Amino acid sequence: MRKINKDKKAVSLMLSYVLLVLIALAVGTLIYFWMKDVIFSPGETCPEGVSLIIRDVSCSGGQITITIANKGTFNVHGIIVRGSDDPEIAPIINLKSIDSKITVAETLNMFTDVSGNSDPLEPNEEGEYTFDYSTVLPGPPVKITIGAIRTQEEETLVCERTFITRNVDC
Repeated sequence: MRKINKDKKAVSLMLSYVLLVLIALAVGTLIYFWMKDVIFSPGETCPEGVSLIIRDVSCSGGQITITIANKGTFNVHGIIVRGSDDPEIAPIINLKSIDSKITVAETLNMFTDVSGNSDPLEPNEEGEYTFDYSTVLPGPPVKITIGAIRTQEEETLVCERTFITRNVDC
């Protein structure tokens, strides 16, 4: 008579559980690496060649006039301007333009012509823009920050790498 090995089924069952766990881990790893690029990608960003500099700043009567130059290789379609009346605090108060060459949309100051059409600041071009600080700051700003805005493929992008801060004497 033949002897039946009852442990054979247990080995087969254990092997199926191990294979099931390994397949689940492999699928999970594949999904992680695929989704990592989708979830953590920053989306549209400004190109490397976007750069602004502050040429001059002057203040009078609750207004600040800033001369800005585009030193990059791309058009700049607008700016964000923030101010602070405390030298110890980073500029976080948005200043809105009172200039006819700028259309204000929430916190964005977009460059426009007299008809309201987009009129970007082109490379190596300068512009002088006036902002009102008297309604948002208790005193004149001692520090300002500006950053570039670009419109790419009908999407408005704030160029985070372009923000610069400057102390001002008003």
